[in-house]
Amino acid sequence: MSTLIAAYNSQGCIGRCDARCYNARDPKCTCICGGRNHGIGRARAVQGTPEWIDELLNQLDAHNRDDPHYQAIILPEPPPPEPLPLWPNWDPSKET
Repeated sequence: MSTLIAAYNSQGCIGRCDARCYNARDPKCTCICGGRNHGIGRARAVQGTPEWIDELLNQLDAHNRDDPHYQAIILPEPPPPEPLPLWPNWDPSKET
């Protein structure tokens, strides 16, 4: 099961959005996304999640600010992949 977002405090996981939400068939959402990803499928949920993650982190920070064990961890954006060579077996030193 793929988790899109999870929030933790000193007590453990306090909410998450996963396949139970984005693949849901019933209309009621009870997860951390508040219905934004509910029943829309994984691809659309993955695409839409970054649009509201900052808002969610701000809300969690405000709610948990007094918890000495609370820490928001924001992972950096991964670097873009290296471009693939157009001709992987081509060696310019062997050109005449």
